[in-house]
Amino acid sequence: GVSAKRCAEYGACSLYGDVAGASGETLEMYKREKAQDGTVFTESTPLPEFEGIDLEGNPVRSTELAGQPTMVVFLAGHCGHSIASIGILQKVADEFADKDLRIVGVFVNSGSADQVKSLVNLYKADYPVWLYPDASIGDVIDSHLVPTYFYVDADGSVKEKLVGMKSEEEVTKFVTSYMAEPQGE
Repeated sequence: GVSAKRCAEYGACSLYGDVAGASGETLEMYKREKAQDGTVFTESTPLPEFEGIDLEGNPVRSTELAGQPTMVVFLAGHCGHSIASIGILQKVADEFADKDLRIVGVFVNSGSADQVKSLVNLYKADYPVWLYPDASIGDVIDSHLVPTYFYVDADGSVKEKLVGMKSEEEVTKFVTSYMAEPQGE
């Protein structure tokens, strides 16, 4: 149906569910956000500030990510593309383990810490996973589509934004292009 087609076309789901039933302003917003896939930030653009919790229920803040190159990936437990990304992110985390890259998965609107913990344990993810309780983060990060990736340098500046499911090769190439650059002091 139209639902599976649009999810497949976007390689993404909405923070609220699937993108299928979207129409009018909501569909226009999704189209605009999907068009941001591959946006490179040439100006110093800090990662939008947000607070969530880790899988143990401890508060976490996006500002804590400064000081180390980080790929922050927004995901949702109801999205097949997000679920498939858990294992891809683990492979990339393993590949760059000795390169000072941090990967943080942020599950949005995805239930309790225990529910998300079960999911990440199933896929053997051992990178930090945070939770954000509801879809309001979409307004903060200007993306209501998941997965959405942000590559953030050690200074806390967003370098590039990807929107939608990416293969292991695409994520590796994406990270490699930035990890090869000399990092600021």
